[in-house]
Amino acid sequence: MHTAINSILTAQGSTDTDKAITLLLYLMRAQLFLDGNKRVATFACNKILVSTGHGIFSLPPELKEEFATKLVKYYEDDQMDPLKSFIAENCITGL
Repeated sequence: MHTAINSILTAQGSTDTDKAITLLLYLMRAQLFLDGNKRVATFACNKILVSTGHGIFSLPPELKEEFATKLVKYYEDDQMDPLKSFIAENCITGL
């Protein structure tokens, strides 16, 4: 397994939701694939969330522009905490 991914998934003290969001953002930014990075990242995030009973990641249409702006900022400065907070507050819906 990729070292960074393994570190995310085995991080001590992190909740399953935090691991899912961290993996989502890491995969989006790392661009490990030629195409579909955001789709794969969303799938991986939702796999963790659903399998642990913590809901799903779903971007509300009315927040798409704000999410995109925050994502570009994260791509530029590698500071994921503001985007993680935004996702946790707005994009995780319970089962």
